[in-house]
Amino acid sequence: GKLRLTSDTINSLIQVASNVHLFTSYRDENGNRYFVGHTDPTGTDVSSSWDNTASYPTVVKYNAAGSLDWLYTYESSFGAVHSAIEVSDRIMCAGVIYDGGTNKAFIMALSKAGEFQWQKTVGSMSEITDLATNGDQLFAIGNHTSEGIGVIKINTAGVEQWSRTVSYNDSTNANTLVPSSC
Repeated sequence: GKLRLTSDTINSLIQVASNVHLFTSYRDENGNRYFVGHTDPTGTDVSSSWDNTASYPTVVKYNAAGSLDWLYTYESSFGAVHSAIEVSDRIMCAGVIYDGGTNKAFIMALSKAGEFQWQKTVGSMSEITDLATNGDQLFAIGNHTSEGIGVIKINTAGVEQWSRTVSYNDSTNANTLVPSSC
């Protein structure tokens, strides 16, 4: 079918910035939204990606009333944030950074006020695609650099508790493992 819109003006759209691509969000228990993505996208539509020579990981917080509270851009490395979740009053964000000529998974912690707390690079993984929590610990899943899928458990101080790899050796597309949220 076709979607038809009236000539009414939509007043609920807010532009964060002309050079920011946001593609997922996390809603906390107070109704605040944390949108994640990157600066300087490679295009202007949903097929756009991050650029390893120009894009910085970005997190944007809107309060429950829909007003912009803050915008944080991690300018230490080029990359993108793929996921965010709250753990022990911190917003944990994860994704990919370009470091030493290769993509590496990274996790960073921000206060709920948008202040940088810490950042960790996970050298054995090329990106983190999703996060989960049990309330006190952070669990991350993503692509391992050579073995398939990697899963790690990290405490709120950024210390790795354990990591596991799910290996596969089948190179056909039909049989590859892809980490994603449930």
